[in-house]
Amino acid sequence: MFPIQVIINQQTNFEIEWDVHNPNQFTNHTIKKSDENQLKKTVAFTWNEQQDAFEGAKAAAELTSTMPQSFLGQFYRLENEILKTAQSDDPAVYFAIGSASPSEFHHVLSLVDFTDARLCHTSSLLYPFIKEYLTSENRESVEEIIAEVDTILVRAARGGRHQCAMYAGWLFRIFDKTGDPYYEPIMLHIYDTYDRGWIFEDMERRIKRQMDRVRLLAPGAQIPELTAFDINGKQHSTNDIKTKYTVLWFWDPDCDHCQEETPILHDIYQKQADELGFEVFAVEVNDDYDRWKAFSEQHGLNDWINLSTSMGETSVDFIEYFDIVTTPVILLIDNEKNHTIIARQVTLEELVRKMNN
Repeated sequence: MFPIQVIINQQTNFEIEWDVHNPNQFTNHTIKKSDENQLKKTVAFTWNEQQDAFEGAKAAAELTSTMPQSFLGQFYRLENEILKTAQSDDPAVYFAIGSASPSEFHHVLSLVDFTDARLCHTSSLLYPFIKEYLTSENRESVEEIIAEVDTILVRAARGGRHQCAMYAGWLFRIFDKTGDPYYEPIMLHIYDTYDRGWIFEDMERRIKRQMDRVRLLAPGAQIPELTAFDINGKQHSTNDIKTKYTVLWFWDPDCDHCQEETPILHDIYQKQADELGFEVFAVEVNDDYDRWKAFSEQHGLNDWINLSTSMGETSVDFIEYFDIVTTPVILLIDNEKNHTIIARQVTLEELVRKMNN
């Protein structure tokens, strides 16, 4: 058992204890400073009479519909609308809301008063709902996600700097916990644009160092000249590439994702390199000469700039500079704008789309 506290207003609150093994059955409630009978009638708890969380939330929302401006009414209306987007009869989905459409997502956000901290603190669904939507496999582009983040934080800022900082930290952690470099430009945007009051003193140095590294690889940053050697010992430089774009592809022939995606990128290269105006600067970063040579010959990779760190010293430590933790790592470079980064860790579909723009 553990308690969940719901704040109704500044003077009233109640606690509900529930069994984690039977989350739909609320076993005890304590009413403080309020009309106990009214709260019991309204909230505590129709869910006991329902078969699952979905029906419980619906019933609670209906009971509180007569008080639409109260916090209690807002709370249950929000919970009900979030659960409606789950599109499942499985109560387990209560803890994994991730199937909202853009229109459903914006509808739910319209119900949230981001200037009021109470919904953020009390709703068990708002955080996972926003998290799952913004980081789903069918994720939006970085630019679209940043627009969604700005919508939330601009509304939160109307409640004051502390309210904005709370939600800024909330959103930053959503993306940070994914460990996916795709979301780093969004984290940097939050860090650079909004109040940093959410960063505790013992976190400040670590997060600053993290963001400084992200800044080196963020869209708009310039890359230094990169050099490495091919199978014949010839040195190649990114500064010698004359196409409009360069695709940097850091990969490892032992990596399952690389084994799958490298041939796909190579197929795109063979079919669309001239049309889209790009060259691939591919660097094998595991120093595995034999695997690199065998894989390259098997898939005919020597028609692009096919390089390996096993062939000699490179201009920079690619693993350190590009913060390569897992492979493959992909960056799109605009050669006509002083070798600036356009995108990092995009899908191959997004890569083609960006070069088509």
